Amino acid sequence: MKKLFILSCLCFIAFSQSILAQGTPPKLIAYTYSGFGITPGVRGVRYYGDSTQCFYTPTHAYNTKKGWQADTTINWYNGSTVWAGYHLQTRVINKYDDSGNQTILWNQRYSYTDTSWHNSTIDSLAYDNHNNLIYLGYKNWDPVSANWQNVQQIIEQYSAANNMLNSLSQHWDNTSGSWVNDLRYHAIYSSGNDLLADSNLFWNNASSTWGTTGFSTINHYVYDSHHHIIEDTSWLWSVSNNIWLPRYADDSFSYNSSDKLIYERLQDFDTLSMTWNKTEIYKIVYDVAGHELSDTTWINAAPYWLRTFTNDAAGNVLVYTSGFWDNAAGKWQDSFQYNHTYDTHGNVLATIYKLLQRGKGLVNQNRNILTYNSYNETLLNDGYIWDTTGAAWLHYDVEQYYYDSLLSVATIQTPAGASISLYPVPAATTLTIDIKWPQPHTARLAIYDVNGRLYRQWQTDASATYHNSIPVADLPVGNYILVAKNRDATATARFSISR
Repeated sequence: MKKLFILSCLCFIAFSQSILAQGTPPKLIAYTYSGFGITPGVRGVRYYGDSTQCFYTPTHAYNTKKGWQADTTINWYNGSTVWAGYHLQTRVINKYDDSGNQTILWNQRYSYTDTSWHNSTIDSLAYDNHNNLIYLGYKNWDPVSANWQNVQQIIEQYSAANNMLNSLSQHWDNTSGSWVNDLRYHAIYSSGNDLLADSNLFWNNASSTWGTTGFSTINHYVYDSHHHIIEDTSWLWSVSNNIWLPRYADDSFSYNSSDKLIYERLQDFDTLSMTWNKTEIYKIVYDVAGHELSDTTWINAAPYWLRTFTNDAAGNVLVYTSGFWDNAAGKWQDSFQYNHTYDTHGNVLATIYKLLQRGKGLVNQNRNILTYNSYNETLLNDGYIWDTTGAAWLHYDVEQYYYDSLLSVATIQTPAGASISLYPVPAATTLTIDIKWPQPHTARLAIYDVNGRLYRQWQTDASATYHNSIPVADLPVGNYILVAKNRDATATARFSISR
């Protein structure tokens, strides 16, 4: 499937690890996915296949969301000699307002015919003063007319309590050159902000009415004095009968002293026989700390489905097992299971998925191992599949995440008139550095890996130029950033070590 690769990406590294240990977490600037095609039963055999690189490149201060950001995807191809290797695929350009709300999502695709980016789709978003989304418009690019063409729009309204009251979805009709209704959502709330009723009504073009088509629904909700829902009923429009018919009635709820749901009964209505034909009951059990231990589903008074949970003291789920009722054996039978381990911060370190196989019980299927930085952000997610013949885990894929530093782009952009170049890239044993500054200054140079770990640091003499070849044979294979900082400015350049 995929070729394991080393990512060279634009990223900005702080000048000391103490910066990375405090303040706002760094933002994701690159993501890569690599898969390994493997043949179960033949240990160690793998072939390379498709991989993906995503680069997140800001053009405004990156310690806020304001401004534009471009996300570029590069895919790996193995189809032919011409297409073998990494190739530009798609680019997403985002814009944000002063509150950090996304206002533009602009998709482009790369064409190797004319070696340029081509418009694909664009979404426009608008918000009210409370940052509630009130407009979302979709457009497609028409290469013939070289213009954006309307596709769909969603218009929403909110109450003073920020509850959504109305949502209208429409599509663009090219023939009439106007917007045509699709779906309307409407909600009613109590003075305590409990949702009392809502509806999803589809537009009937033939009669120019709302709700007289299939799949239109109306729902009503009832609460107790503690704002617990105690009744939930739904109706569905029947086109053949031209009336509203019951869809389901969730008419019995129970809660414990901690306000957690412990019992629920749901009845389904059969529109063919016009009778209530199925009753589902859900029972949930908690431990003394309020962590869920099990939930059971019964259908028409017969056991049907069971989920059980084993938790640690912090409430992290260590083992989650899903099972079904085996009528022949007259007992619960495990269907699949997840096993998790955690670090002291509650981050998942490893997950193993097991699946029921006839005559073998629960058998290993997949495993994921994750690592994190000091901000509990994911760095690596390694995937494995179980080789039953070799009774071993085989590395299947890997996801890698790269983050910027806590410095803004404006702080570390290469100043006007300055230049920094590194060669050869990738380097093996020696790296040559050439730097030119607008004015003579002493400078501090440092080498960081993409996780912010400082590997080397030194001072230069006062000069407008710097040329030196340094040994890098001691650096592990991987990706690095050279940071050069003088009194007035900072310049950065990326390089990799490969052997």
